[in-house]
Amino acid sequence: MVVSILLFLFLITTLQDIAADFASIKPSFLYYNYVGISWLTDSVALAAGYSESGGVILRSTDQGKSWSAVGTQFSGLYGIASAQISGSWYSIAVDEAGVVYRSITNGMIWTAYDTNSTAILMGATIGSNGYTFISGQSYIAYSSSITASSLNWIETTPITGIFYYDIR
Repeated sequence: MVVSILLFLFLITTLQDIAADFASIKPSFLYYNYVGISWLTDSVALAAGYSESGGVILRSTDQGKSWSAVGTQFSGLYGIASAQISGSWYSIAVDEAGVVYRSITNGMIWTAYDTNSTAILMGATIGSNGYTFISGQSYIAYSSSITASSLNWIETTPITGIFYYDIR
């Protein structure tokens, strides 16, 4: 009987802890489909997602325990990537409208760059040399330097009719 009571008290305490964790998440961000997480450091991470109302980028500075929105002015986001180059962190996110967003502020501020494409962009990667690739519906392009003041995209000739989701 004593064991049953102790087990019951343990379960109640555990459920209260779980409820407290859920309470710390902003309800409006629970309804996004998160498609990518990119770690900048051991404790700082970025997450990209989309919903019917658009896209969102969330940022965590405590190893993912809590998240805050750093932007919701995006179309539906489908990919995110980050890399450290020459001591600085660069991040990009891609969206369904063919736009690439870049952050050079550890994910705090994002700048839009048009790719001149109507492709739904699904994937992104940044190489250690600064080369950046983006991919999507029958579309692969690259920029020779993520560190440049503006990003110029050079389209390759991928196989038509294929979605390129992830190009890591």
